[in-house]
Amino acid sequence: MSTPPGAGHAATAAPRPEWKEQGEHRGEGGDHVPDSRDDHPVYRFWHGHTSALIAARRPDLDGELLAHILLGSLHGEPVLRLLERGEAPRLAASLRVMAAGMLAAPAPS
Repeated sequence: MSTPPGAGHAATAAPRPEWKEQGEHRGEGGDHVPDSRDDHPVYRFWHGHTSALIAARRPDLDGELLAHILLGSLHGEPVLRLLERGEAPRLAASLRVMAAGMLAAPAPS
């Protein structure tokens, strides 16, 4: 598995069982089923952390879903290309704009 430069240690630090490397996970009864990003311990950590931060600041928002949306936006080819080109500061600035807008938005009706 290749990690883009600047992606950080957390992107590769969590151990994965051999069957996880093949894009599978074990369902009930031990059978193999397609893998889901949110089954990965690193994703679960960041999702929990992000959703808790959103809930602390804006309990009126759906922090769980918004955390999935924010994290999901980082899993695309355009973002990987930015990181490969060393444009992490540009990505960070844009994420700050998204997060600030979300936190400043009027309460849902």
